[in-house]
Amino acid sequence: SNACAGCHGGDGAIPSLDGLSSAEIAELMRSFKNDSVLVTVMNRIAKGYTDKEIDAIANYLGGQ
Repeated sequence: SNACAGCHGGDGAIPSLDGLSSAEIAELMRSFKNDSVLVTVMNRIAKGYTDKEIDAIANYLGGQ
């Protein structure tokens, strides 16, 4: 989660994760992972996570 917060911490430079639910975060991560949503770096990052890891990250960040 620290790696996520480094870019998505809410300073306005990159879309913030604040206010997104766990389900929304997991859906976005899976969309990046399967290339149904294409962005500069998130597709490569998401491919490094299993679905179980994506759920854990989403549950943690969505509960912030």
